[in-house]
Amino acid sequence: MKKKIIGIFVCMLLIATAVLPVVSSIDENDVVYPVFEFTVENECGCSSWEGHGLGHIPLTDWVEETSLPEPTGPLPASLDWRWHTYNNVTGDWTTTAKNQGNCGVCWIFNAMGALEAAINIAYSDPNLDHDLSEQYILSCLGAGCRGGGHTSAAFDYLKNNQGGAIPETCFPYQADDKVPCSDKCTDWVNQLIKTVTDYTHWNSVYPPQMKAQLANGPICVSMQVYDNFWRPGSYPPGYVWDANGVYIGIAGPYIELHAVVIVGYNDNPGYWICKNSWGTDWGPPGMNGFFGMPYGMCDIESEMTWVTFLPGVTPDKPSTPSGPSSGKILIPQVYSTSTTDSDGDKIYYLFDWDDGTSGIWVGPFNSGQTVSMPHIWLDEGLYQIKVKAKDINGRESPWSDPLSVSMPKTKPYLNTPFLQFLQNFLQNHPLIYQLLQRLLNL
Repeated sequence: MKKKIIGIFVCMLLIATAVLPVVSSIDENDVVYPVFEFTVENECGCSSWEGHGLGHIPLTDWVEETSLPEPTGPLPASLDWRWHTYNNVTGDWTTTAKNQGNCGVCWIFNAMGALEAAINIAYSDPNLDHDLSEQYILSCLGAGCRGGGHTSAAFDYLKNNQGGAIPETCFPYQADDKVPCSDKCTDWVNQLIKTVTDYTHWNSVYPPQMKAQLANGPICVSMQVYDNFWRPGSYPPGYVWDANGVYIGIAGPYIELHAVVIVGYNDNPGYWICKNSWGTDWGPPGMNGFFGMPYGMCDIESEMTWVTFLPGVTPDKPSTPSGPSSGKILIPQVYSTSTTDSDGDKIYYLFDWDDGTSGIWVGPFNSGQTVSMPHIWLDEGLYQIKVKAKDINGRESPWSDPLSVSMPKTKPYLNTPFLQFLQNFLQNHPLIYQLLQRLLNL
């Protein structure tokens, strides 16, 4: 029997890559990229100096502009999401100021900066701090380092393309628009985090509206950049920042428009607290890439864009795996489970076979669909197998209750590296196992 399994497996292995897809893979050609319904004012020169890239382009025709209501009550005199109490939790809800380098994609960086904070706020966890990939948007949206763009394009892409953002570890930033979208990690679909429920852009705002919106989280804005802001090290001390890290005023020629994140404000003496994308070493001493901008200066109140992120619920705990409670080593056993997702999202499953093998997420499957997975044990013993689920947005369920499975001692065999490879291969390629199962009539 063992020789038969191994013989058929070798044949299957030769044809697997030609006739069977890998579970959860998505053909890059199947990805549909959105067509944005807005126009930009002009092309961006996207200047850069010592890694200080710019890149913001204002919108001139926005088809979904939303009217902002007037604030109905008194606004607090100050607010700072770097240290703020929300839902009875106090902490820093922002994330680290990143560095866009010489690539003109400030509009991607300010979108990700606001979004990372929005996720923290949505989950009432200031330490969650997802590090989202900017290169994903730069490469897959088809943006350019010299072309510029607008924050809304980044949010629109995340909302309408495959459901969300991916982690920085899946597609590290390289400040290079020649990096192809296909360079992202192979399991990027499994790592997608649904991050954008909606987003809104508004022109011609004024401070009370901005402050009212800041109560919900950081907002994205644009500003004019002048030489002393762009190259603060080229000016004498006192020509750029005051003692509180607030920009003193314009000096030198105008450079270009730039996109930043506003994370708070202070009415005394009157400035916005902003997060830049030129790294933690840039800017006022001790501010780690953040800075203050006086109300009304550098046209910082000309527009704002904000994102809405509403966390969904996790899938229900999967049912206890069903299948044989005993078997023989080297003989594949099949176990089934199912669960539901109240949001109707598709579901991935991860089985823990309790034998030290590393499982993978398989799927996605429809909510409520029964899923069966094979496994081969190489050693006799008593195993507790369990399974967990996650939806397409990365929200994970608790582990299921375990099922005890006994593998009684049988005649001696060779636990060779090949058999261990066979075990992992069949576990990670259930489609191949299903065909093998038919051939063997198991």
